[in-house]
Order: sequence, then structure tokens, then C-alpha cells
Amino acid sequence: MIRFPDSFQKIVLEKGCSIGAAAVILGDVVIGEYAVIAAGSVVTKSVPAHAMVKGSPAVIFGWVDDEGMKLTSASEGKWIDKTGKTYEIINNKLEQR
Repeated sequence: MIRFPDSFQKIVLEKGCSIGAAAVILGDVVIGEYAVIAAGSVVTKSVPAHAMVKGSPAVIFGWVDDEGMKLTSASEGKWIDKTGKTYEIINNKLEQR
């Protein structure tokens, strides 16, 4: 006989996020808008919007814009897209400048 728990932990997938094959997402986390989870990653905590994560446990290794295009590091905490728009990481959140 198969037994199921009385309740399940919640996983929230926000607009435009992308999850690679064989990624494992543990409960009680939020995958933010346009976030990218690399294949095979193990996500143990919430992922901020626009973050790219990989590994086990998953860690942020880059950022993407609203179109899912990877941003280029301009300097510490500052990023730039292919059109020249600049972004800054403030409190673990990507903000356009």
C-alpha cells in the first residue's frame, strides 16, 4: 500500500522561470521570475528573480534579463545586457539602472 503525507511543502514557480533536466527542487522555495536552474542542480533555497543557479547545492553564477539573455559582468555587482542597458545587484535583486 502506498502512503502519502498529509501535506506537501510548496514550490512556487514564477513567470518565465526555466528549469533544466534532472534538477531537484526541495520544498518551501520560490523560483523567481525569469530565473534559470541549470540541469542537474539541487535547489535548497529560494532563487531570486533573474538569477542563474547551478550546482549542489545550487548557487548563483550569473543573471539574465526579461528575455532570458545572459547578462555580462561589467564590474562587482554591475551587469550589462546586449543592448547596453546596465543593471545592478541590490539586496540580491537585479535592478535596471
